[in-house]
Amino acid sequence: MSQQIESAVDKIVRKSLDAYSTEKEGTQVAATTSVPKSTYGRKTATKATASRSVTSYEDYAKQVPAIRTPSVFSKAKVDEVLLQCRELPTPDKPQKNYAGYSRKEWDTLVEVVTRYTADVCEGAGLHYKGMFSPDAFKRAMSVALQENFFHHDPYDKRNRYISVDGRIDSDERKP
Repeated sequence: MSQQIESAVDKIVRKSLDAYSTEKEGTQVAATTSVPKSTYGRKTATKATASRSVTSYEDYAKQVPAIRTPSVFSKAKVDEVLLQCRELPTPDKPQKNYAGYSRKEWDTLVEVVTRYTADVCEGAGLHYKGMFSPDAFKRAMSVALQENFFHHDPYDKRNRYISVDGRIDSDERKP
């Protein structure tokens, strides 16, 4: 019985290879394209696939205008991370009236804000100029956030300046 299966598989393999015009029936097939004997007799499930038409990006963009602004799809995920970021800083540590972020916490916040801002910019047709632009944008966003924003504590409802690893916005060693 197994010999019948092997011969049937060999015929099928030769037919398939003939369809690709690799070798003619009766000639030896290259070792790289042959089916290993260990796979003979394996049962594999086959699915019937329905033929689908391919829609171009332009046609799909007309059908679903929301894809033109990547931020629409990432908004729910970003909102979830941003809500978690509200609780990251430690109030009054290391300095009084400052929300103290560790480097890792600050990098997480800056990464989320930068990516989301870049998505929104991309939706408006703006793209990075070069390969180092994302890093430069991230550094600039880090400084801009620290210099221009307070952290509003969700628990005691106080606004605090931002401190990253003990550095403050007037510090020359900005984050």
